[in-house]
Amino acid sequence: MRNGRQACAGYPDASAARIGPLDRLARSLVLESLSRFGSGRVTLVDAGRPADFGEPGASLRATIRVHDPLFYRKVAFGGSIGGGEA
Repeated sequence: MRNGRQACAGYPDASAARIGPLDRLARSLVLESLSRFGSGRVTLVDAGRPADFGEPGASLRATIRVHDPLFYRKVAFGGSIGGGEA
C-alpha cells in the first residue's frame, strides 16, 4: 500500500480500481495511433516495457514514460489538450 491505495503491477501509484475496460480501450486507441506515426521516433515506456514507433533511424526522437494508466484516457479522449496535459 502507498498513500492508502492498493498498488498495481507496473503502476506503483495507480489505484487498482482505475485499470478497467475504458483504460484498456484508450490504451489500444493510443497504441493504434502511434503505430501510424510517420516522422521521427517515439519510444513509449509502459510498466517498464518499451515500445518503439516511427522511423528506426530518425534523428528526432522522444520517450514517453507512462506512470498512470489515466494517461491513455487523457490522450485518447482529450484531444491535443488532453495529450498536452497527460
